[in-house]
Amino acid sequence: MKNEPTINAQGRLQRTPDFTGEKITQFKQVIIRHLVPALFLSLLCLISYDLRVLLVHNLETANSNPSIYLLGFSGLVLFFTVAATLSKRLNLQQLYWVIYLFAISVTEEWVYRLAVPGILENVFTPITAAVIANLVFAAVHYFTLRWRLIWCIGVFCGAMGLSRLMVREDLMLVIYVHWLFTYLNTPKPPS
Repeated sequence: MKNEPTINAQGRLQRTPDFTGEKITQFKQVIIRHLVPALFLSLLCLISYDLRVLLVHNLETANSNPSIYLLGFSGLVLFFTVAATLSKRLNLQQLYWVIYLFAISVTEEWVYRLAVPGILENVFTPITAAVIANLVFAAVHYFTLRWRLIWCIGVFCGAMGLSRLMVREDLMLVIYVHWLFTYLNTPKPPS
């Protein structure tokens, strides 16, 4: 049937048809629909002086002990390399995918775990701000990647865990956790 869900290259269920009638089947589409809006939002958040101060504060742990974070980064890259080698996917497209996953982890964590809650905490309690930010985060995945509602509920739950981890005020740690779990969830690009 025309309105039944379809499965893309990663096994993600998508809602069909979308407003254009096309399915997300190419890496380029993921970048345009997901990374470009996230980059735009992250740059928009940098306009605010207060948010820049918040960003710098949450990077202090990484700045004060860069060797640990470099070691963590290297460990993750090694893990991704071994996983790609074992699954016979060690190629240039896989490298681009891992870079994309890192970029989306950086932008999404900055925007949805730090900037948006930072703005909302002027009006709401920190917990309410985190819930609202994570609802927006899940909705973004629903609309930009056309994930089914059940996947977005999972994204919301994972995002709440990342928000809880953000209590440590260590943005790089949260970015690394996001990067790892996003890779485990989507280890290869759409083809």
